[in-house]
Amino acid sequence: MAVIVKEVTTEAEFGAVVDCLWESYNDPYTPFMNILFPVFAATEEGYAASVAESKTRLWSIHTGDPSSHWIYVTDDSGKVLSGGHWNFHEVSPYINGVPKLEAVWHPAGEGRAFASHILNEVYGFRGKRMWRPHAQLDMMFTYPEQRRKGYGSLLMKWGMDIAEKMGVEVLVEASDQGVHLYKKFGFRTIEKLAIDTLTDNPSNTWRRFESDLRGLTFWWMWKPHGGIYEAGKTELPWVTKPKTQ
Repeated sequence: MAVIVKEVTTEAEFGAVVDCLWESYNDPYTPFMNILFPVFAATEEGYAASVAESKTRLWSIHTGDPSSHWIYVTDDSGKVLSGGHWNFHEVSPYINGVPKLEAVWHPAGEGRAFASHILNEVYGFRGKRMWRPHAQLDMMFTYPEQRRKGYGSLLMKWGMDIAEKMGVEVLVEASDQGVHLYKKFGFRTIEKLAIDTLTDNPSNTWRRFESDLRGLTFWWMWKPHGGIYEAGKTELPWVTKPKTQ
């Protein structure tokens, strides 16, 4: 059965793609889910409520952001097999500085403060480097039973082809599981991003969230337009950033 990559154009398509995201990131469980998509009640109803909230929130963000492109792999049946989210920035969202984020999908309090701290740490790292037009792979996921069939490569090629036509550099914050695939597409690791959760006098709530993320690291991977990064040879644009920027 032939498979193709399609871009999401309807809210119904989007809901099916987000269902795939949840199944993928919960098998095995990805700790960052608790930051982006917390489940507040350990029941089937609580899980369903969190899935529904995530669909509403992500769809609202997507429809208000022209750089946002959700895509998925499907077959003749129309079933979502794998999915991903790309951003293609003709103008960097960080050109005037890095915006402060607040995780308002968490209730006000220590949980929201912790999630906001983590998000601002990740986005702050990114924003100090990506002040030029660029492309970014934000998420990629596959149903557990559909893995190791080459769907990740299809999603990567879709985005990399657009980035090449735009003439822009590309970045991804990779987990250990994704590094090998991204290397195949010319990405190289620039830095290891370890999440800093230290704070003075942490509450029990903070410690609980901190425990969930303990040991979590990302690999900040980058590909310059038209080539592959070579340490000591390839210019890193954020190091030679003009003083006027």
